[in-house]
Amino acid sequence: MAMRWLAYHQEADGHWDTQKHQATRNTDPAITALAVLAFLGAGHTEKVGKYKDNVTRGVQWIISKQGADGSMGKDYKEPWHVGYAYHHSTCGLALAEAAGMGRVPATIEAATKAIQYSTEVHQGGSGSEKPAWRYIPGRDIDASVSGWFVMQLKSAKVAGLQVNPASFEGALRFYDSIEIKEAAGGYGGGKFPYQKGGKVALNTTSIGILCNLFLGRKPDTLTGGAEYLGQNLPKWDAKLGQGGVKENSYFPMYYMYYTTLTMFQMGGQYWKSWNEALKPTLLTNQRRGGAEDGSWDPMGGDDDKFGGRVYMTAMGALCLEVYYRYLPITR
Repeated sequence: MAMRWLAYHQEADGHWDTQKHQATRNTDPAITALAVLAFLGAGHTEKVGKYKDNVTRGVQWIISKQGADGSMGKDYKEPWHVGYAYHHSTCGLALAEAAGMGRVPATIEAATKAIQYSTEVHQGGSGSEKPAWRYIPGRDIDASVSGWFVMQLKSAKVAGLQVNPASFEGALRFYDSIEIKEAAGGYGGGKFPYQKGGKVALNTTSIGILCNLFLGRKPDTLTGGAEYLGQNLPKWDAKLGQGGVKENSYFPMYYMYYTTLTMFQMGGQYWKSWNEALKPTLLTNQRRGGAEDGSWDPMGGDDDKFGGRVYMTAMGALCLEVYYRYLPITR
């Protein structure tokens, strides 16, 4: 149902016009990438699947937005006020997964250029000096946007594309430097703020755990953070997933997406409890009938407003695809 809605509302040139579907700002590159990822997660590629044409047109539109330096989204700075990194890293993630699944030469080339930009330009530094990432190069790094870059590079590596190992090392050092390791608030370590010295938040804890797991850390060293997340199960509430950046800033679908990936990787009771709450939360709030059949309404969080219905529908689908999008690292 979600795939059908996304396919029907794709523009002829391959992108999704977010402002046609309740987005308050033009977030087309990042949201187009999320929609493409939703199709890829359901097994549709540039070569196979009922929606292969939708994937192909989406990928080609993303590539059309790539600059000579490999970056994407530089013309779309306003949605986050301070830079284009969410656009680039999310588009880079979509290209990496498309390249790995379809093996189309032009997509592989574009994905490789995007990796080079992420690791050698936007991340900057060399060797042990490589930090994590921020909205634009040269600013203080943060846990949220760095998570998308780690996801991009992780998918690129799985796809067999070359990734500078120093980029992974720099990301791991950053998350280690901001982690709250002592037992605070009734939980052990494994909790993460937005930036070093900041307040622990749900979103950034989920992102920090997932990145650590993807970077090779063992789940049993991150149980404090997982317990913290487990006390905040998914619900249809615009106040879920406090951002930790400013008071009254909430990112509910963002939280559900990252914590679904995180709890799936943590496994055991963490995943069981989360999954039991996730499925009814999403399925009972998915639209049935009418023009919006299969989609999800924006529930009112900040990310909902920026991305609108396309964002909500792509992210909802990605949550429900977690069972087969990534293999559990604990098995």
